[in-house]
Amino acid sequence: MQIHLAYGKNGLDVEVPDHDLLEILTMEDANPLENPGALLDGALQNPTGGSPLSLLAQRAKSACIVICDITRPVPNTELLPPVLRVLENNGIQREHITLLISTGLHRESTSDEITALVGRDIKNRYRIRNHRARLKDEQSHLGETSTGTPVFVDTTYCSSDLKITTGFIEPHLMAGFSGGRKLIAPGCAGEETIKALHSPRFIEHPDCREGQIDRVGGGVSMSSDQEVVTPRSPRPGVKPQGGLVHIARQDVQFSHAVTELASLS
Repeated sequence: MQIHLAYGKNGLDVEVPDHDLLEILTMEDANPLENPGALLDGALQNPTGGSPLSLLAQRAKSACIVICDITRPVPNTELLPPVLRVLENNGIQREHITLLISTGLHRESTSDEITALVGRDIKNRYRIRNHRARLKDEQSHLGETSTGTPVFVDTTYCSSDLKITTGFIEPHLMAGFSGGRKLIAPGCAGEETIKALHSPRFIEHPDCREGQIDRVGGGVSMSSDQEVVTPRSPRPGVKPQGGLVHIARQDVQFSHAVTELASLS
């Protein structure tokens, strides 16, 4: 039997002998949004939690928008323009807006990858930088967690008045779910913090598992969070939100609805 795997940009076809194939598991189909841009515009003004982005922008002089690197299929070309428009229309000057790529300990994004991530127009008009976890002088030390983990987070993020993340939600084998808080730590954390989060002591903890969100990522602020869940369809399901703690469970419930496994056999 030939099976098409979601691998790389175009997928990968593999042939599996019928006698070796027990069952095919995949995500449930989800209806994509017909007009995600209109939904995002409305949600930025009327978020499910927290204040409208326009009001937050009026209180700020600088903004940092955290985006995923090339390893996550986030539709930034749809998410970013409305967000950037709200920021500039409400008093934050373009030169005071930074797009920060949350690389974690991944390598830096190349110029071509940045173009693929945000589009040529945004790349040419806004300041974009890679988070560089191994450069300690680019991190701010925020103290330690209750378990003794040192907290180092990118200084550009920490020093910005308005902190925004755009992310991708899916089950994660260690962090419960990706997106949200994971964009900050490990995404924008320093090397020492990231290594602690991936240490045997952390990984062996019973709460370090898929679907667990209660003990992940406290202690770092976020002003607004825009998340997406990508179903098995050409267009994403957009889940724009407000503040960090309030939205986490709602986002996870939304993700559950489109990532639960279904049998095709």
